[in-house]
Amino acid sequence: MPHQHNTRDENKQIKNGEVPETIASNSCVLSQKDLDAEWAKKGNDTFFGYKDHAMADDEHKLIRGYGVTGAATHDSEPYLDVMPEKPAFDGQEAYADSAYTGEKNDTTLKGRGYDPQICEKGYRNHPLTEEQKENNRVKSKVRCRIEHIFGSQKMRMGNEILRSIGFARARFWIGMRNLMYNMSRLVSLKHPKPVKAKVKAVKNG
Repeated sequence: MPHQHNTRDENKQIKNGEVPETIASNSCVLSQKDLDAEWAKKGNDTFFGYKDHAMADDEHKLIRGYGVTGAATHDSEPYLDVMPEKPAFDGQEAYADSAYTGEKNDTTLKGRGYDPQICEKGYRNHPLTEEQKENNRVKSKVRCRIEHIFGSQKMRMGNEILRSIGFARARFWIGMRNLMYNMSRLVSLKHPKPVKAKVKAVKNG
């Protein structure tokens, strides 16, 4: 979403859940300020807004659940809230990348009946073994399918600028975006794939 040009003091107050007097005193300015959105940095890029936390099945790549938070929220925080309380079947596998590694996620998923398949993370002086690296590669082949969803959304629905103000509207907008993706994906799944005809070369003479 568009950047908000606030001073350092204003940003500090907003982060503390306060509304700066310079903003509150002017109703026109207040109506155009998103006090719920957050700043986040990914690589060399800086973002301001919200984050879509989606959960999908690996077979059909349909979004089965999602959550919305400020951009600064770590990916792993709403993970357990997005995951259903009960798996679709006993021992259903739950995939995630190494950002979701942790005893809390692992224990909770097992308690619900899932089989956690979370990529392992290496640490200083404790690098991953070759076996762990190979396990991560196997897990990533399934986990990466969630990235196809976000790539498809960006390709089919244009840029990711959110033209609304406030968390409630952002959650609705992101929910509609996920719904539109699912509808588009369903059409793709239902539409028969064209069969390429095999042409054989015939030698004359």
